[in-house]
Amino acid sequence: MTAIAKLGTDRIQALQELAVRFDLKSDDITVGGLAKAVGGELGRRLNSAADDLQRLGSEVARINRQNAALIVQSADLTREVIQVLTHSDPGGNSYDAGGDRQDAVGRSMIELDG
Repeated sequence: MTAIAKLGTDRIQALQELAVRFDLKSDDITVGGLAKAVGGELGRRLNSAADDLQRLGSEVARINRQNAALIVQSADLTREVIQVLTHSDPGGNSYDAGGDRQDAVGRSMIELDG
């Protein structure tokens, strides 16, 4: 079993144990739900951890969007440079956030030949 598969198995087992301990459905186990179930100082700490996780998740999503934009710009620039060096027809292709080719809308951002 791979390390990732073991983590998945361990996660499912932990969810089942928590569900039994707090008399909840395993599908309903969340950090916020656990915070409510345990209450007190531990509940407040769990809520704080949930807030931190939400904030980190949002930051990762924002950075991923920015990285996707940089990759698209890099691919477009590389295509433009190759076209200038090879004197080829632009063709109008660009790439979406998933790396798939799509037709460009309008003119290229970079006009290297004029």
